[in-house]
Amino acid sequence: MQVLYFGLFCDKEEESEVIENSNIGIQGAVISFQWNLIEGLIANVECPLCILNFLPVGTYPKYYKKILLKTVEWVHCFNSSIKTLGYINIVGVKQLIQFYRARVEIERWIKKTDDNNKCIVIYDIFFPYLIAVNSIKKKYPDIVTCSVVADLPNEYGYNKNEKGIKGFLRKIMGRVQMMEIKKIDCYALLTEQMKYPLSIHDKSYVVVEGIASSDVSFSEMEESGKKIILYAGVLTSVYGIDNLVNAFMRIDNDDYELWLCGSGDYQEQIRQCAEKDNRIKFFGYIPKKTVYMLQNRATVLVNPRQNVGSYTKYSFPSKIMEYLASGRPVVAYELDGVPKEYYNYIQCVGDNSIEKLRETILRVCELSFEERSRIGNEGMQFVMKNKNAKVQCKIILDLIRRSFH
Repeated sequence: MQVLYFGLFCDKEEESEVIENSNIGIQGAVISFQWNLIEGLIANVECPLCILNFLPVGTYPKYYKKILLKTVEWVHCFNSSIKTLGYINIVGVKQLIQFYRARVEIERWIKKTDDNNKCIVIYDIFFPYLIAVNSIKKKYPDIVTCSVVADLPNEYGYNKNEKGIKGFLRKIMGRVQMMEIKKIDCYALLTEQMKYPLSIHDKSYVVVEGIASSDVSFSEMEESGKKIILYAGVLTSVYGIDNLVNAFMRIDNDDYELWLCGSGDYQEQIRQCAEKDNRIKFFGYIPKKTVYMLQNRATVLVNPRQNVGSYTKYSFPSKIMEYLASGRPVVAYELDGVPKEYYNYIQCVGDNSIEKLRETILRVCELSFEERSRIGNEGMQFVMKNKNAKVQCKIILDLIRRSFH
């Protein structure tokens, strides 16, 4: 079987340059997930993987500092090739070029591969990919198409209440995306509930909620006088970061520190809180390797996203996987999109109150060093054994193999 993967990521070596040119940062979790996906696909296929890609950056000049993005090609491990396609980074023009280039590259790949069993895997519901793949499918109906669906638009997403012209255009685009995604042959969904808005039958999907990264650095927990609470991710009240900050500021103990990494619409409030409370350390948007180093120094890792809003049914917080893989205790709310098996390894917050979040953080931090080590190690072993790249991607490829006529 020949597999073509179409993604939205950047090379690990160029991540710092992309961050430097971006006015809004980049979605580190999205990029990490795709590198894990690529690792797992390569581990499970016999032929070299062909990888095509666009940089996941905003348009010039508001969101990104470069107007022209060049094509770059290199060989990845096991002779798998990666080609990042260039384009003119102006809204409207960008999308048209991406569709055209995606279609041309797919057709070129089809013609140079001899295997009768060909599959195209695309990341998420990126519009140019969907249009390109669905148009190719009309010409080559025997090719199997698969989408790894990470997010759903409109009423199924967290930004469903966005107002103004931007919100209106996003809703129209979302409707078109939902129509196009339903033309795909099979799906890897992040949550079981995604199948309902997509109206797909049981034989055409699998659930792969996340992939435990082999890049997450692990070091044995060390005893320290400080109790370090860490959150790394998007800094927005939608994800409960305001509740975490407020809960922490109610902890009257100088031995506790709150470390926050990332970017988002709440970062200015974080800076203000850090001026009032010097126990709050704000690192901003930093590379993944640095995040992993900070996680290794943490006492507890927190995901403050509450089970509020329908979008929680259609998303799996990737930080849950990363947190568990780091071997540290994890505090989180019970979310509809997270499979029940995970809660054997997560310290759950009882309700949505700030006080309950504070109490749960304190309870875990005050456990003995040995108990915290045991909790962290059990969580790490669970995800690294059952949710690693090879295991999760085998589930996807087995679905694809069943989809060939």
